[in-house]
Amino acid sequence: MLFLVVFYVFWIIVALYLYTSGTPYSSGDSPLASFEWDVNTKRLLVFWLFELLWNNAFVLAVVTFIISSSACIWYFSKGGDQGPHSVVSRSAYRAFRYHLGSLAFGSLVLAIV
Repeated sequence: MLFLVVFYVFWIIVALYLYTSGTPYSSGDSPLASFEWDVNTKRLLVFWLFELLWNNAFVLAVVTFIISSSACIWYFSKGGDQGPHSVVSRSAYRAFRYHLGSLAFGSLVLAIV
């Protein structure tokens, strides 16, 4: 959660810089200026929005995988009353070692759709 909050703050700051990188012009009676962007800036704004969607889906997919893998390790453990040790770190290792590509591809599909 802390990582997502830091990421959102960073994303908003960069999005504001991108939004104000266009050529300002005033539109009549409004005290606020509007911005006109060239083609490359428009593409960069669209890419930045797509990057937000993809990274958000990826972080949520990794977190969901770690939680579900931890539950599976705990449920299917044959240990005693104490249960298995270091379940969350083993699940994080599995996520980053074996399933990172499928999590990234699935979040890419979600971001495109």
